[in-house]
Amino acid sequence: MSDEHGKVVVDERRLQEYVVRLLSPNTGATIGTGFFVGPSLILTNSHVVQGITSVGIRWEAAPGGRWEGTGTVLAASPARTDDQPLWPFPDLALIETTDLADHECVLIENTPTLASSNFGSGFTLWGYPQRGSERHPAGDPAKSSVVGHGSWGWGYLRVSGDWIGRGMSGSPCVSHDRGTVAGIVAGTLSPHHTDGGWFTLLAEAAHFPDEQLPSNEQKLTARLRSIIQTSQAAITAQPQRWSRVISFTMPTTPRLGAPKEPYQRRELSSPAELLLADNTIIDYLFYGDVLDAAEQWAYGPEPLRLATITGSGGTGKSRFARELAIRLTTNGWFCAEYRELGPSTLPLSRARVPRFITVDYAENLAPEVDILLKWLQQGVSPTAPARVLLLSREPTEPTATGGTPRSLPDSTDANVRAVIADRWPITTTVRPLTPGERQHLYEAAVDALSRAWNHTAGTVEQIDLHDQQYETALGVTYAALDTVLRQEMKANHPSATETHSSAVTETPADRVLGHEARYWSLTAPTGISDKQVAQAMAIATLFRGETTADLIAILEVCGWTAVESRELGAWAGRYYGGGPQVAPLRPDRLGERLIERALLLDQAAPSLARLFQAATTTQCAHAINTLARAATYSTTAQHALKAVVQPLLLDLATRATTPTPDGPLPGKGALAVALVDLLVGPHGGLITNSGSP
Repeated sequence: MSDEHGKVVVDERRLQEYVVRLLSPNTGATIGTGFFVGPSLILTNSHVVQGITSVGIRWEAAPGGRWEGTGTVLAASPARTDDQPLWPFPDLALIETTDLADHECVLIENTPTLASSNFGSGFTLWGYPQRGSERHPAGDPAKSSVVGHGSWGWGYLRVSGDWIGRGMSGSPCVSHDRGTVAGIVAGTLSPHHTDGGWFTLLAEAAHFPDEQLPSNEQKLTARLRSIIQTSQAAITAQPQRWSRVISFTMPTTPRLGAPKEPYQRRELSSPAELLLADNTIIDYLFYGDVLDAAEQWAYGPEPLRLATITGSGGTGKSRFARELAIRLTTNGWFCAEYRELGPSTLPLSRARVPRFITVDYAENLAPEVDILLKWLQQGVSPTAPARVLLLSREPTEPTATGGTPRSLPDSTDANVRAVIADRWPITTTVRPLTPGERQHLYEAAVDALSRAWNHTAGTVEQIDLHDQQYETALGVTYAALDTVLRQEMKANHPSATETHSSAVTETPADRVLGHEARYWSLTAPTGISDKQVAQAMAIATLFRGETTADLIAILEVCGWTAVESRELGAWAGRYYGGGPQVAPLRPDRLGERLIERALLLDQAAPSLARLFQAATTTQCAHAINTLARAATYSTTAQHALKAVVQPLLLDLATRATTPTPDGPLPGKGALAVALVDLLVGPHGGLITNSGSP
């Protein structure tokens, strides 16, 4: 796999921790390489220990510093009796050292009869090849690519690439495709040139037909089978033991876990940044027992497992996923978060590492979830499991009444159906907070937010948290942030008075938006009203855009001057993203409240219908999805969804399906999917007049 599509990375320094130098018992010179495959057990080549029953061992990368000892040759393949460059397959020897038992072992591939194409990404090796006449080589890595299988009936694999010198025999060969030690170096084509050599494939050696082996060799391969099983079980139980060596990188994938660095307030930071789950500013409270259960779920025996969290926005779904990812990342898992699914996720399904995949807004992605689960089926194993968590915004978990969450596909694949049937619906993380929990969270949030905002909090202002709007963690956090920002404003401007809008009943979210607007005014274009600024930011949040030019095209139908549209579009498009794409105000519930206040409740706001007609198909898809999510809890959004989509439905459907002379327009597929999801979803009756949501 290419770098941009993800690849397995082998840490050669970590690999050395499993590798030992083997020494002649007579001269002390290096005779080859070996590696740990079980407690007190080292695997090497039979030709390395030819004619000796004991061998010197030097472990250069031992945790406490260099370790030296001796080992006994327990079993070895028969010696070569002809002039062939390779010994009879499998050319293996097992060494036992009773002086050393407390060490970790490599993960050995357990799938025999793999085609050479299964190793197309090559191998990383590490061993002790001799440069010239040196007795104690320092050790070297090597990279090899596959040429193909050797003679019929022998499990040797011919490779080319880096130098495989004398002393490299017995080195572990880590497959970039399998993420395991798939082979062991058995021979070189040239000890002096980069001509490559041969590997023994360990799984093939372990499953070689007994009738083709002498009795002593049968005992060796039986022991190897047991070693492989033990290796697999050990890494299944503790993936972090091997993930220090093997990791997976996928530059285009949004990683999920702890922030790279603690949040720091900048000169033009906005208050909304403090609310993002990504920043983990406030300690995660109340659900430690559920996280413990989720961690145990992740370490279950099934290679592929599925869980769902269904609840309205602001109930803590994303934060729970992030906290679980932090735990799993510490133990060597690759954790990723997706809001859209497509071909870009395919490499992740092939990664031979433990994976935790969170899919947000999954209520609109059931067909894509079906494909993802089918892909993952092909690339999971007990040592490289995959766990999928679907986050969907629906009022309740339908399975409690016998229904099915919209995030779950009606799959035709029997294996996928089995995974869905065995899913874990996590419901306790989205339950309403008790009055005591609300007070605890409020006080903790005021303290944490004050520290993050570099504001010294005084006595915590007590507020009544019994209202229904404080049932969610986000509702309480809104109140805490409002308290912090009001205290800061009073400290900096003692004579200032608070202003409140008379148009709508203010909630803590509205007050947070008021604080956010104060920070907009610091950088917004001059000579433009606060209402225009709020409306432009609401339009950017509702429609987004691939570029600021897409946003400007919508603002041009708002009745503002061309200069105002261009300046506001350029400003709003960059404010939260900083890149070419238009980023929305987050968290989502805060952005949806801004849309409601600035566009849906204001009778003088620009017409939504005109905005939709000026938007690209991709922007229309974003807007429909956003209004549909908001309609889950907002009657205002429900009415707006009906008012704009119902009369434009035919036009939108035409835009989504009609081909153009230049081929399909970008976003047509996204708009078609958004319309289908809307019509078959809980708000479809609004649009078709077949009933209420």
